[in-house]
Amino acid sequence: MPTDPAEPGRRLRPRPLLPAATALLLLIAVTTHARVFSRWNSRGDTAATFAALGGHLIFESRITLNGGSGDLQVFDLDRALTDLTPDLRRLMAADALGDGAGGLACATLQDDAQVLRLVLTQPDPFGHTVAFVLRQSPAEFARSSDTASVPSPAGLPRHPGATPRFYAEDQNTKTRFSLADAATPADDLRAYYAGQLAGSGWQPLTPPPGPGVASTGLQVFAKGEELCFVLVAESPATGGATITLLHKRLGMK
Repeated sequence: MPTDPAEPGRRLRPRPLLPAATALLLLIAVTTHARVFSRWNSRGDTAATFAALGGHLIFESRITLNGGSGDLQVFDLDRALTDLTPDLRRLMAADALGDGAGGLACATLQDDAQVLRLVLTQPDPFGHTVAFVLRQSPAEFARSSDTASVPSPAGLPRHPGATPRFYAEDQNTKTRFSLADAATPADDLRAYYAGQLAGSGWQPLTPPPGPGVASTGLQVFAKGEELCFVLVAESPATGGATITLLHKRLGMK
């Protein structure tokens, strides 16, 4: 049953955990131009604007991105992205939003009091759009944009040769997501995390690939009521790999 939208950190419709984490990554990783706006001055206005466009609020929470906090809202719209973006540009003076022809539309809107990051995606070809809206103060926005001191998830191993690039945490559910780069070969990184987590009491839930079978790069571990997803993806450009860690405590909504 849908929950009260006023309750922070509550999902109004179930959504897979990994796509939600990827969405948080998009919010901070996409570089867009800023534009002054004056129409959106409250969370209520945000919800009302998307409701007028046929959208439904499906998730909201207080989150941390790198070192800065903000309020995240996610809206579900039964409209094609290319049909939706002209209305958003008109209602929000968001000329930088683009037309969404490639399946992704982004913009950053700013005034003296707040910054809005908008990321809209169309996950299927059937005219369905998901909109992510992150609201921050200018000071928190600056902290989130500073990648010089990105933290790593506390209690999880950190490869000594890895460089943290991104960190996000849902402050209500305490779901944590991090991204790092390393020049180490992917297979060596997978072995490192498997060994370090096993040594800390984590149990693997994904069996190793059989002989002659390539690894998917995803490893899942459990420890009591906690889950840890480790995804190591090769980076042909650098010869190393990208390390994605997702930590979730079960029983927290």
